Formats: sequence, structure tokens, C-alpha cells
Amino acid sequence: MGLLQEISSENQLTVIASLHQVQLAIDFADRIVGLRSGRIVLDQTTGGLHAEEASQIYTSVSGMALAGHGGRQ
Repeated sequence: MGLLQEISSENQLTVIASLHQVQLAIDFADRIVGLRSGRIVLDQTTGGLHAEEASQIYTSVSGMALAGHGGRQ
């Protein structure tokens, strides 16, 4: 992850990675976009985002948007 971050920064590239380890994504990413059934349910910068909040995209089975977290249905 560190190498991807370094290459991205040096070459001004965007990296898109599919991670299911929420804390790892928060630690290395600037932004997290969460999908469920092809729909965006979370789109938020990682600053101030806690793993428990982001993990809701895995634990919520209702498919409802995450109110107050930039999510949308």
C-alpha cells in the first residue's frame, strides 16, 4: 500500500483499489467510495472517518443510504 501511495503521489495518479479491510483503506486512502449492489452507499473523505462508520456498508442489509455520511441510494 505504501508503494502504491508513493507512486501515486510522485506521478499524480489516481489509484482505485477494492479493499474489504476498512481500517487499511482509511489509513492509506484520501477518499472511500462504498458500493452495494452496484450503487454508491458511501462517498466520503477519510479525514475523521472511523472504521465503525465505514463498516456499516458491510453490516447493513437493508440497502438504505447511510444518513449523514455522504451515502446515497
